[in-house]
Amino acid sequence: MTIKFKRSIIATALVLPLAAGAIALASTTSGTAAPQPEQKRYAPVWHNQPTSVGQAVDLAAVVVRATVVDVRQAPDVVVPAKAEPGGVDRVATQAVTLRTKEVFKGSMPATFTVSRTGGPNIVVEGDPAYRTGQQYVLALQSQRPDGRWVLVSPEGRYQVRAGKVYAISDVPGVAKVNGRSYDQFRATVENAVS
Repeated sequence: MTIKFKRSIIATALVLPLAAGAIALASTTSGTAAPQPEQKRYAPVWHNQPTSVGQAVDLAAVVVRATVVDVRQAPDVVVPAKAEPGGVDRVATQAVTLRTKEVFKGSMPATFTVSRTGGPNIVVEGDPAYRTGQQYVLALQSQRPDGRWVLVSPEGRYQVRAGKVYAISDVPGVAKVNGRSYDQFRATVENAVS
């Protein structure tokens, strides 16, 4: 009797994982996904809306090429708003730390931090999240009291990938640089600075 019991335990130990594997396979192929946290979407209207690289450079105090080294949540911007719960409106922000590679206009230390509206599960249309390792040319307008820099607008953010440049914005006059070599884009920025 003891032997039968052991055999049934062994048989059960072999069959249950196989059945569980079949159930797991069925659930992954059935199209049912685990629930995702709700994403909040924002469609901001930017104070500055340059329509060319030259305009973005003109509006900037600093224009720099830099690489993202860290992205973290920063304190919310809190604004009085009587109609909101608690009497305030909170706007999530991120602190994006970058390492300076090249400065076209103004001056910048070896590392600096940019402020970005957003956070986990928050989509800001026209201003995608930064990722560590990405390289950008940024047109920066000013510094906040906490020292973080603020972009002119998304039209002042250009990603450098594999020696080519891509505007974050789809504004036609800005996006026309998409696919240009970095050297061509650099000449455009340098001409706008001088």
